[in-house]
Amino acid sequence: MLFNSIDFLIFFPAVLLVYFIVPHRIRPTWLLLSSYYFYMSWNPVHGILLLAVTAVTYLGARLLQRMDCEQEKKKRNKKIILVAEVIAVIGMLGYFKYTGFSWTVSM
Repeated sequence: MLFNSIDFLIFFPAVLLVYFIVPHRIRPTWLLLSSYYFYMSWNPVHGILLLAVTAVTYLGARLLQRMDCEQEKKKRNKKIILVAEVIAVIGMLGYFKYTGFSWTVSM
């Protein structure tokens, strides 16, 4: 589904309508599911990548949230977790982008 397609012209207002109808606590989940649908409508296999990136980001954020920053050692550990999370996400996206590109070029 492209942004300039008729499908998107129907999809976007429908997502907005449901967003404003559902309770506030459900809105983030609705947007996440809608984003997954939009992303996977072009190629469903890409949903695996999106799920992996979402999981790494969510788990990293939960780890950071649980740590208390009062001690200097914990501050350093938070930085290590953040850097590892960013490297993991960029690594996944980079691997996916450039291996997909090389497969296209080699064929």
